[in-house]
Amino acid sequence: MPLVTTTEMFKKAYAGGYAIGAFNVNNMETIQGIVEACTEENAPVILQVSAGARKYANPVYLRHLIEAASEVSGLPIVMHLDHGDSFELCKSCVDGGFTSVMIDASHHSFEENIKITSEVVQYAHDHGVVVEAELGQLAGIEDAVNVSEKDACYTDPNQVEEFVGRTGVDSLAIAIGTSHGAFKFKTAPRLRFDILEEVGKRLPGFPIVLHGASSIPQEYVETIEKYGGSMPGAKGVPEDMLREAARMAVCKINVDSDLRMAATAAIREHFYNNPSHFDPRQYLGPARAAIKECVRHKLIDVLGCANAEPELLFGDLHIHTIASDGALDSEAVGKLARDTGLDFVGLANHNNYADNFCLPDIPGLTFVYAVEWTHYKGHMNFFGAKAPFENSFIANTPEEMEKIINDARSLGAVISVNHPKCPFCPYKWNSMNFDMIEVWNGPMRGTNIRGIKWWTQLLREGRRIPAVGGSDFHRPKDFAKLGNPITAVYSPSRRREDILKNIRAGHSFVSSGVDGVRLTLTCGDAMMGDAVRYDKNKKLHLHAEQLRGETLVLVTGSGERVIKHFARGNLDIDIEPKNDKFAYVKAIRGCGKLGAVRALTNPIYFQKEEEEDN
Repeated sequence: MPLVTTTEMFKKAYAGGYAIGAFNVNNMETIQGIVEACTEENAPVILQVSAGARKYANPVYLRHLIEAASEVSGLPIVMHLDHGDSFELCKSCVDGGFTSVMIDASHHSFEENIKITSEVVQYAHDHGVVVEAELGQLAGIEDAVNVSEKDACYTDPNQVEEFVGRTGVDSLAIAIGTSHGAFKFKTAPRLRFDILEEVGKRLPGFPIVLHGASSIPQEYVETIEKYGGSMPGAKGVPEDMLREAARMAVCKINVDSDLRMAATAAIREHFYNNPSHFDPRQYLGPARAAIKECVRHKLIDVLGCANAEPELLFGDLHIHTIASDGALDSEAVGKLARDTGLDFVGLANHNNYADNFCLPDIPGLTFVYAVEWTHYKGHMNFFGAKAPFENSFIANTPEEMEKIINDARSLGAVISVNHPKCPFCPYKWNSMNFDMIEVWNGPMRGTNIRGIKWWTQLLREGRRIPAVGGSDFHRPKDFAKLGNPITAVYSPSRRREDILKNIRAGHSFVSSGVDGVRLTLTCGDAMMGDAVRYDKNKKLHLHAEQLRGETLVLVTGSGERVIKHFARGNLDIDIEPKNDKFAYVKAIRGCGKLGAVRALTNPIYFQKEEEEDN
């Protein structure tokens, strides 16, 4: 994904009551730690480079490292200049590929600040780059910033409208009591929320920025001092104050000192415990991990931007490798999956979970723990448990089968019945002790149509059970192609736990492939897999993409009806609900209701008042 500006980020942050983390970067390990945390927590991120960082690392190196992070993660990433102090520096960054620059002329008079800022805005906007400016001055020392307490001053709310109107800046850093560096306060911290509130009233919807917002976690201070450092009196901004600011008009919060301290604490502890180590990888690895956990905490507990917007991820949940009867090893399969456009896969080998213990690192691809329990009375995929069989996986009686399933579930497994109507290995157990049904296995054919029919019948009997799909891929050039079909899930992150949790919840649809039909069914705030109270005034809403002449069919507890014939492109349809058990939509290719299924949603369930009470 190419680098982006802050425009759309800030719109969503303002509306959502959260802030985007702007983390200062100087080297590869810092960038990796930040981006790994943001990837796992599905959070947008601003990677900012100070003038000091440019001198230390060379802007060309930093730009390519940040571009690599964007390519590997697929995240929306902004490359931002932090505290540019001149037009020339900002121009150089615009010309050098930055997507956002800050011009800090706050140490000048109000009129001079406007003049310099306006020059930067004009040049940056001409090149598609956004601009942050500063009004008011923060005290403290950090990198190239050095402002004494006597020179610091709060932002005057009476000036903000004129400043923004005359300069055309895209965001504004204000001074409300934060401070640069690790030694922010000599007394109890105090932020001027009254100023922030007034600025928000005068600039409704306009993104505000907080600099000097590191919290200086005392556990870092204690670790640094325990292992030879000295940071007496280090104190930062309380995190609850920052979270409150993020709920108001603040859309960007800068973090630098906390990352430095996390890395330093990890390195000092490592050298103390490992005095013989001299390989930089030995101590930079723990530093990177510490930065990652610091950022993860900020995203979740301070900024509020983790999982702010679910992402649509595409996966194949039924793949075999050489660990059972496939032709490719896990790394080759993973690379093929990534090149196919998949975001996650399940390596479901027959009665063999060895791959779960040696999964390769494929950038941009998540492996969901899986194994295919293979039995003459049917196959099941066990997802989520690294090793679902503590003892034997062999079952000869219903009681033994139930014990295996219950034991696996106690270890975290989610159970899916595979290809239930396959003529060679159909599901023959009477037990309904499973969580999902693989209604679509490999290319669409009669066995899948019968699987969908069986699933629909279970829904009509009152079961609430998600449908999934998987290719059953074994080798290239086979009948079963990798990524045909896919399970597409709305997940708040790319972590295997979140992906599986949302598949289990039914927040997903099944389609013929990444380039196939995409269907999303909602009802108010509820989405596929959710249960809602029936309300005749609340409509179902179908969003469909990549239609190529399919017929859209609504399936309910009482029957089926066509809602759109031969649809093409993208469309949105409101559907009158019925006081029924459930509703889902399928897209078919062919005549009437009997054509080949090209995609289907999971249901939205309708519940009665007495069900809510229970």
